[in-house]
Amino acid sequence: MIGAKDMKAVLFDFDGTLVDSDAAQILSFNDILASHGRQMSQADYAVIAGWSNEAIFQALFPDASPEFRLDLSEQKEAAFHGNKDLVILQPGATEVLSALSDQGLTLAIVTNAPRLVVEPILERLAIWPYFETCVGNEDFEIGKPHPAPYQLALSRLQVGAHEAIAIEDSEVGRRSAEAAGLRVVFYTNTTASKEGPPPFRRIQRLLEVLDIVG
Repeated sequence: MIGAKDMKAVLFDFDGTLVDSDAAQILSFNDILASHGRQMSQADYAVIAGWSNEAIFQALFPDASPEFRLDLSEQKEAAFHGNKDLVILQPGATEVLSALSDQGLTLAIVTNAPRLVVEPILERLAIWPYFETCVGNEDFEIGKPHPAPYQLALSRLQVGAHEAIAIEDSEVGRRSAEAAGLRVVFYTNTTASKEGPPPFRRIQRLLEVLDIVG
């Protein structure tokens, strides 16, 4: 357990960590990919979960122009906005945020998704008031797995990496947070990480965060 007195902040990923957005994400990608004769399955999405749109469409259309991929990215986010009501909270999310806030910890969102998409969902799910800031892809030039998103969040909160932890569910996000010097609580239903050394902690239920920070 990490004593709250030893920490000042907890930084959360969004998709897959605080919320279950898989259904909305897959439907949104398929809304766009259908006209190109492509389809994304649940297994396909599991591979690219946590990637930026730029990285996803570069992988899907490696020979296409940057302008084409940017257009697809914008279409996908517009589709996701239309499907946003399918996004639901992960079990225990509100309880975790409330308990951490009660301990005096500052909370932030760090995501490769656009803030313009994320913040309305946080408001609809009634958890936006818990957060000091949201760092989204409008705020950095290079997204996860680069450390820039987490470095920016730490700078905004005016805390050091040793004074915070990150909660992540993807290897892309984990690498980003660890590269920024953060300890990572890895939220996953699998028993082993696919890449790299074991994370600082591993959990299978979000409520287990409260067993680590207290």
